[in-house]
Amino acid sequence: MRSNFAPHKWRQNNANNRFKEYFKFNRASLAVRLAASKDESRHNLAGVYLTPTCAVGSNGHILAQVTHSLPERDTPHGIVEPYPSTSTVADNALIPTQALEQALKAIPKNPTAPLWQHAFICCNGKQGRWATTDTSLKQGTSKQGAEFLLIDAEYPNYPQVLPKDPAKFSIDLNVDLLATLCKIAQEFHGKGNALPRITLQLRDETGPATIKATNINGQKLLGLIMPLNKP
Repeated sequence: MRSNFAPHKWRQNNANNRFKEYFKFNRASLAVRLAASKDESRHNLAGVYLTPTCAVGSNGHILAQVTHSLPERDTPHGIVEPYPSTSTVADNALIPTQALEQALKAIPKNPTAPLWQHAFICCNGKQGRWATTDTSLKQGTSKQGAEFLLIDAEYPNYPQVLPKDPAKFSIDLNVDLLATLCKIAQEFHGKGNALPRITLQLRDETGPATIKATNINGQKLLGLIMPLNKP
């Protein structure tokens, strides 16, 4: 979403101490945007939900949650410093996916210093601004930042769907190999299948996980992936 206030307005708002809340995140946190809904009619799911401890994305079928990497005392120098001394971590905010895509492009993929892999979003209730660690928010004119409108909607009560009971057992898988199997399943089903279903079977903690599928032609797919050794 595009902002309806210009950089000079940003400087004025900052001078008036209106932007007093902020979030901090890195590239790993922004990965949850891939789970957000692309359906514009599902307004409350078409963004990333930021809380003081984590980022959440969901389209109603999948959900991804990533905890933030920096404890509060490790706030990167140069971001909060231009803010009033009364700045606090915001309770929560629903950030448009487009704004996070912009922020992602500005965060270095291979930063030379750990702090440079982080960015900030500051909020004033309806409006927000993202900025990278090396951006001076006091000036409000850096290319490494942009204003946007927050999504005015209530995010679903996602904690109620999180599992409460402990898992029966768990296995560790190589994410790249698992992604390859899923890509194989996608090509196996083709674009003609509206619901490209796969069945994941787990038998024990040491044996292979099995992926099975049947396409519209009646062909059957069997995939195996071996678990990683426990750390």
